[in-house]
Amino acid sequence: MQQGAKLIQGDAELFNGFFQIVVKDVVSDAKEVAQEFKQKIQHIIARDKEDNFFLRLYKGRVGILPFPALGRAEFYREFNSLTSKVRDAQAEKRWFESGR
Repeated sequence: MQQGAKLIQGDAELFNGFFQIVVKDVVSDAKEVAQEFKQKIQHIIARDKEDNFFLRLYKGRVGILPFPALGRAEFYREFNSLTSKVRDAQAEKRWFESGR
């Protein structure tokens, strides 16, 4: 487990994150890529149940986003969708902005 997870253990207000993995330059089946990453993360969680930073820091909330290669039409569609999601999260105050 990451050492930082031990520092904030038990303080629900201090950290309540979402672990997002962005897999870049995906040109094959995006669902298959996401499934492969999901299986690897599930293996890590199952192996380290008692001392696992995915559970401790993120409460098991993990997102996997296969992202198309730059220059492809799919990249720009996905980028616009992601931009909208970030703006919605900002508007709903679902995160804090650092440096303020």
